[in-house]
Amino acid sequence: MQLRQHRLSIILLVVVMCLMTTSPALAYRQMEIHLPLNESEVMVNGASVTLEVPAQIVNGRTLVPLSFLTEQMKVPAKWNAANQQVTLGADGAVVLTINETTAEVNGETVALDTPAVIMAGRTLVPLSFITRALGAEAVWDAETKSVHVTAAPQMALAEELYTQPVAGEAEVLAALDPQYGWDFALALGEIGSYVNDWGFRMGATDAGREASMLAYDAFLEMGVEAALHPFEMYGWNPLDAGMTILEMPDVDIPVVPAPGPAGTDAEGITAELVYVGNATREDLEGIDLTGKIALVAWNEDYVSWIAQVGHQVRRQGAIGALYFCEDGYGQDESGEAFYVADWSGADIDIPVWNTPKKYGEMLAEMLADEPLTVNLFSLVEIDENATGYNVVGMIPGTVYPNEFVIINGHTDAYFQGFMDDSLPVGLMMTIAKAMVDAGYEPHRTMVFVAHEAEEFGVMDTVYDWLIGSWALLGEMKGEWAGSTVATITLELLGYEGTPQLPMRSSDTLYFHLMNMTQGLDTTGFEEPGVEIRNTVGTWSDEWSYSYHGIPTMRTHTDYNITYNFYHSQLDQADRVDFDKYVANLRAFTTLMMRYDQTPVMPYDLAHTPHRYLESLNQEALTAQGLGTELAEAAAAYQDQANDLLDMTLALTARLMEMEELPEAAAAALPALNQALRNVARYVITESQYLSQESLVHRVHFYQNLPNTFQQAIEYLEAGDGASVLEELSFPGKYYAEFYDYETWYNSYRAAIDSETLGNDLFWSEGRLLKFYNHYRTLESIREKTAAGDTDFTAEIAAFEGFKADAEARLAQAYRDDLAMWQRAGNLLPITQAEALMNLIQ
Repeated sequence: MQLRQHRLSIILLVVVMCLMTTSPALAYRQMEIHLPLNESEVMVNGASVTLEVPAQIVNGRTLVPLSFLTEQMKVPAKWNAANQQVTLGADGAVVLTINETTAEVNGETVALDTPAVIMAGRTLVPLSFITRALGAEAVWDAETKSVHVTAAPQMALAEELYTQPVAGEAEVLAALDPQYGWDFALALGEIGSYVNDWGFRMGATDAGREASMLAYDAFLEMGVEAALHPFEMYGWNPLDAGMTILEMPDVDIPVVPAPGPAGTDAEGITAELVYVGNATREDLEGIDLTGKIALVAWNEDYVSWIAQVGHQVRRQGAIGALYFCEDGYGQDESGEAFYVADWSGADIDIPVWNTPKKYGEMLAEMLADEPLTVNLFSLVEIDENATGYNVVGMIPGTVYPNEFVIINGHTDAYFQGFMDDSLPVGLMMTIAKAMVDAGYEPHRTMVFVAHEAEEFGVMDTVYDWLIGSWALLGEMKGEWAGSTVATITLELLGYEGTPQLPMRSSDTLYFHLMNMTQGLDTTGFEEPGVEIRNTVGTWSDEWSYSYHGIPTMRTHTDYNITYNFYHSQLDQADRVDFDKYVANLRAFTTLMMRYDQTPVMPYDLAHTPHRYLESLNQEALTAQGLGTELAEAAAAYQDQANDLLDMTLALTARLMEMEELPEAAAAALPALNQALRNVARYVITESQYLSQESLVHRVHFYQNLPNTFQQAIEYLEAGDGASVLEELSFPGKYYAEFYDYETWYNSYRAAIDSETLGNDLFWSEGRLLKFYNHYRTLESIREKTAAGDTDFTAEIAAFEGFKADAEARLAQAYRDDLAMWQRAGNLLPITQAEALMNLIQ
């Protein structure tokens, strides 16, 4: 048996290398110990520590004082005087007996080069064995006759703690019925409004309500408390669509309506079909689409949303638009994949359709040879004041009923949506059923949420998705925000082509997830272990929770899904590997139960300031007269948060050993956990802002803008307009060169004018950072440069205005973030943690 197999062990280099491929640099404390032989004074992270018994050589092997190492690395150790044994780890994974040449590791016998001994009342142990057991690395320096030990004690202890099964875990895992979830997903897929069994169960439609009721009834049948939570939304219900080429009526071209816009009557529209490439303004130059239907090769590299395609061709007079995906989505090798998505833009008064790439390219080739006249119809029902339903199931907690662990998926879907999101909802229902069937009595209230309108739910706004979860969190934030340990969002799992189980996590839960997953059985995947990314996104319901300061984690989506068949009729059960689905099922069941029974919130509050500090450009800040106070405040908070992490890990280890808490400790523990959730909530909400739909820190967003605008001014002062057009990039152009002004403005109006807009911000409200309305300025530079005009007086004035505004916003962001880190430091419950430790020691 190799020592690296037991739970105390972490081979740091391997772990870090694996994680670094998908995550930022680790922030967790590294420990460096310099142990000279036969000297009582040693150095720990540069500070002097005195040993009662020094390290020394016995029988040709280096022995070191055990208590010193375990104390420094926060590893639980117990001494049994009767048996002359020392046990390491909360679960007793390692047992050393004095004067014995073997040790026990996870119940197996391991040979030692030399035994542990007692000298001057202290236990000395073989260095090579103990450093491997504690996940450390030891290097012998022959010249100085000393040992250099490096370790990551937080990681080592966390893995040892978080991989331990909890009470009832084996019983719930045994009660899982994977076929139940699979069959539930198939039943969801059979619900739909579309005429040819392609599905479409959109929010607030008959199909959407049937899907919600399927979850609601299933909760009640399995014995889970359930409630329907109604909310208002825009109901868009596709029924049928079709296309006929009048010159070639026997040629079959499949089409579906694009979500959002109104359709046609049963007669449809008949007009000439005109191919316009990517529908950029360059493609459309000189083309009159009046009374015609545009065929568009949509490519998100040039046009980021379907709404922009519609608006571009509508401005040219088109009465309809038919798009296919040239790149980005819908690239399945068959060429048969549709791709539809939320509208995400201003409303439009023409119908829009999608056809698979194979047929779009065929039509483009046909149009190169001869004109075509087509008839297109789209039957769509619209209810602007519809009612959607979120379904919430609960298993009440028996110890902390007002604390929550939340898992969620969504019942609405484009097409049948087996992976997005039928199977994830089925997985969630299976967990709930297994907990009931196993008689599991959770410590905290287990919450199971089937959201509606994740895909689409309002019109005439960029932010038209996540409407169901946004409404539910608006209703429940007073109860859930600040009281929820974690939320798990399930999306797009079990794909046959995914080699390793993928997850992603917010900063707060990242440390726990990295360590907890070390013990997961991922049988079914080709590669062992779990791929973990450190990110939060706004493209799924996790954001509605994160917006309100709730720590989140989520399944991570395989790129091959999104690129090839996401949001298409090809998202079917035949693309899922059943064994990979089962591995996901067991993993998320385990994770949910570990969150339920964690004695102390498993939060790493030091990781967000670590990433924040990495994002700061101090040179740019100094150029704006902003000093190092912000970096110092964030670093001070990070140090305090790391101290607190040491304490919460030690508390977790001690509490896991105890069968019953003293009365005072039992009262102090929930108060400490509440304080931990409070600071997590504060930092999450104050550190997450939006550049359109991407999450970013305030100062990070603004810190380079003044210099960007100053660079543009200097180019213009030198008469060099070309360099401005070439080098002014994000955040700068925002696709400006591809759109007409009206299309461009409608795409970014929320970020440009968020202060004056009201009801179309939804989940971006209060979080949008400033985009600059520089379109006409860039156009003027482009025109003057083409004409050889180097008088950029007006354009310089415009950029000076942008710069002044950016400088003011940066200065305000700096002040706000400085105050945030200072207040966050004051919120850290270090004193409470210390007091609780004193109560249970």
